[in-house]
Amino acid sequence: MTGRGAPAGRPAGGSIKVLLVSPEIHPLAKTGGLADVAGSLPLALRELGCDVRVAMPRYRHVKASANYIGDFPVPMGQGVTETAVVKEAVLGRDVPAYLVENYRYFDRDSCTATATTPSASGSSAAPFWRCSTAPAGRRRSSTATTGRAR
Repeated sequence: MTGRGAPAGRPAGGSIKVLLVSPEIHPLAKTGGLADVAGSLPLALRELGCDVRVAMPRYRHVKASANYIGDFPVPMGQGVTETAVVKEAVLGRDVPAYLVENYRYFDRDSCTATATTPSASGSSAAPFWRCSTAPAGRRRSSTATTGRAR
């Protein structure tokens, strides 16, 4: 704590807001150590008082119960637009997890590429993922600071 007001590193108006975006988050989807960190870090940040949320693709094998939040267009360039469908699940007891669906890019049984599924870096999945999650941070922060959704 500093002498008065919020703890050091924390804004005076409330908790630090964190959106962790990862291609895999344990226990929802896991292929390696990244999923372990992406699954445990948000829980630890929540314990420290942060307003934390996570986002990841909803692969076919992700069986978490999730509620539909909405969908939005994702411009892919050259006049092509894809749709991102967003559903909300819960990580741990109280960390919102946003699962982004798109059948073209994420309708597969694994987080990783196989001989029959393109890798995220070898297809448009990586650009789609970046374009579909970047607006979430902007929308989240604008809602938090103004109290209104755009």
